[in-house]
Amino acid sequence: MRISDASLDQIFHKARTANGFTDKPVPAALLQEVYDLARMGPTSMNCQPTRYVFLTTPQAKERLMPALMPGNVDKTKSAPVTVIVATDTRFYEHMPVVWHNPGAKEMFEGNAALAGGTATRNSTLGGAYFMVAARALGLDCGPMSGVDLAVSYRPEDQPRLWFEPLYNEALHLVVSASHPLARRRRVRMGELHQQRMVLLPRQFLTRQMLDDCFEAAGSQPQVVAELNSVGPMIELIRQTELAGIIPETAVTAGPDLSVIPLEEPRPMRTPGLLWTKGATRSPVIKHMADIIRRKAGSRR
Repeated sequence: MRISDASLDQIFHKARTANGFTDKPVPAALLQEVYDLARMGPTSMNCQPTRYVFLTTPQAKERLMPALMPGNVDKTKSAPVTVIVATDTRFYEHMPVVWHNPGAKEMFEGNAALAGGTATRNSTLGGAYFMVAARALGLDCGPMSGVDLAVSYRPEDQPRLWFEPLYNEALHLVVSASHPLARRRRVRMGELHQQRMVLLPRQFLTRQMLDDCFEAAGSQPQVVAELNSVGPMIELIRQTELAGIIPETAVTAGPDLSVIPLEEPRPMRTPGLLWTKGATRSPVIKHMADIIRRKAGSRR
């Protein structure tokens, strides 16, 4: 049944990003009602990876200030409630409770790429559901990002940004156990000429790097499928005769999957931190960067 036009106006048509707020407190019971609505929004396999942190006191919000961009400070101070929308990367520990079929926890637990992609996509949905629920219950929302730090692969020349490399990551050929190349110890990029493959779409930096490697080797694979997530790509490779090229940290060889180093040239990508040149680095941002560096160091 269609909801009223007035309701659609309140949630969507006449709703705007709020940049100023009154000092009227928001009752805890109303915040609970918003949460109870938002958590009913659908997520893949009911995974529910979104976590919400409610900041309702000046002391709590003060701890957040160093992490904000300057333009977001005043509006955050004036808002009666600030909600941090976060992602639980170990959401799969709760899958036996929230999902009806057995084996879901083990599937995500054993595939970091699948778990990470699922958590990111669905927790973003959770943030959107929360704003829709808040507007439906009469509250305004001012969504913002604003942490002046990013993790990315080495970008093209960007004069306003400084790239801090973290580690080098090789990409390997991945095929099913029945594939003709499955028993090879190494494969040259030139040998993938006319090979039927599944790869990332062309807008991805990793795909652009792979295309450069293919060109350098004089190789033109037959790209019959493009997927923007590594997890589904691995499953497609596992069940077909397609080959793929996957980061070494995202896939593990097994009885039904072969992971083979590539060479001539060896495809390599470099994740790193992206900083805005000349920007002030708050203690919170520095602490976050240190955590990322330590995590990256464990991969070397």
